[in-house]
Amino acid sequence: MSLLFDNPELIRNARIQLRPGRMIAAAVICAIVSVTVWVSVLHASGDLSMDGLRGAGVVFALILYLQVGILLIGGGIFCLQSVHREKELNTFDYQRVTRLTSLELAAGKLFGAPILMYFVVLCLTPVSLAGAFAAHLPGLFVAEAYVILVLGSIAFHALMLLVSMLLGRSGQAVSMLLFLLLVGFTSIDFLDARSPWGVHRLSPFAAVDPFFNSHYSDWTDRFFGVRLDHAEVLIVLYVTFAAWFLLAVVRNLKRDSSEYEILPAAGLFGFVMYVNLLMLGFVSWGEINGTTIRQGADVLFDATATVPELIAMSWWSLCLLALILLRNREQVRRRSRRLAGGAANWWAALWPAPYIALGAAITGGGAVAFAAYHREPGNNWHVASYYVVFLVLWFSRDALYLQWMYLRRAKYPLGSAVLYLVIFYLCATILFSTFNFYDTARGAAFTAAFIPSAFFALNDRLWGPAMRVWMIPLFLQAAAALVFAWLQKRRLAEFVSEPADRAPSAEIAQSA
Repeated sequence: MSLLFDNPELIRNARIQLRPGRMIAAAVICAIVSVTVWVSVLHASGDLSMDGLRGAGVVFALILYLQVGILLIGGGIFCLQSVHREKELNTFDYQRVTRLTSLELAAGKLFGAPILMYFVVLCLTPVSLAGAFAAHLPGLFVAEAYVILVLGSIAFHALMLLVSMLLGRSGQAVSMLLFLLLVGFTSIDFLDARSPWGVHRLSPFAAVDPFFNSHYSDWTDRFFGVRLDHAEVLIVLYVTFAAWFLLAVVRNLKRDSSEYEILPAAGLFGFVMYVNLLMLGFVSWGEINGTTIRQGADVLFDATATVPELIAMSWWSLCLLALILLRNREQVRRRSRRLAGGAANWWAALWPAPYIALGAAITGGGAVAFAAYHREPGNNWHVASYYVVFLVLWFSRDALYLQWMYLRRAKYPLGSAVLYLVIFYLCATILFSTFNFYDTARGAAFTAAFIPSAFFALNDRLWGPAMRVWMIPLFLQAAAALVFAWLQKRRLAEFVSEPADRAPSAEIAQSA
């Protein structure tokens, strides 16, 4: 069966959304908007300009902005509602049992849910191309802009389709708000905003940027110091992220919601490492601390100050990896029935610490290695390396704590665990700040045993006088991680014994 042109799910969505009356109304509205923009802009061409574009060029830029907004935001909202609405109507289970493969069903929803938005964009294209032709804009840049528009929208739509599948029956409003915040964040031009990243904006709204004269000469990004064309960067990012999201959708779309697993643990780990590689690669190394320190033509880096900030930029991805890898009670119960005693050994008790520790080690080690590449004299590599070891132990400890708490018999075990952790960190920070523990070397080392103070307290001044004392928090963090692993092992043992205890009741339920 054809993936698109003969896809029943795509045809079903097209019949629902592309009804003759709706198509005629959309085409008429697009025609009115096109004529209005063309006439008003050309009439005010002497006064209205956009950073070097005038007249028909402004028409092209305005229409392209409008097309991006319609397809990106409007299509994203339709994709967010696609699976979620089917679940609310109790019709999604009928789609799961059809002969369509997961890939065919995913493609039908990805391109079928926003098909009306594609039609609107198509209706606006003639006036956009007319403006580009009248303004003598380069044809390569025009084609490049529409490639960015389509590929970028597909990547965002794939993400929203994944969210819609995982959303369940609530949380749609919050997800829509987060989607709009994501669009807004990726629409920031990080180079112009003097941010730590040396990359232009990443949303499809960037499709209009090369048509401004000020961007013709330098529409490039810096990836590990190498200049790359921003359009090529966007295309690679859109294709790779769309592939990751679609892989997760296809993997789970025809499964029961209780068996959803976004990606295998190794796949999730690879995705997070890919994101961290991008974040480290696009960092403006000389401006990471807000200022550029130069000695002649060379940029100097302070490893003690730079490495923790680079690590802090990627902490959220490791937190997200830990939360996704956590196993709930039902998942642990299924593993216990399948693996018996193997589901309660020490390797299972350490879950998900190995992946979190490896991710933190690679991320932190990469930051240290890239900073060490510049070989500035006077850099304290002992402190920079300490950050990495501390990060590994701290993330492992908290991941094991969350996994242990997640297996409790409670209505919201994970929410309670996160709440307790936040309260602990907040109260400890206030208490240590009140008694000025961060001002002395031994006091700062003492706080590091409880909260990640090493990231905002440790420096060369505090490291020298108490180098050996700073080793104590590492041992205490490791000891706390082992305690939580032991507690989790005991809880897993309870699940291993559950099937035998509940076997008679299960048989009675089946016979009834």
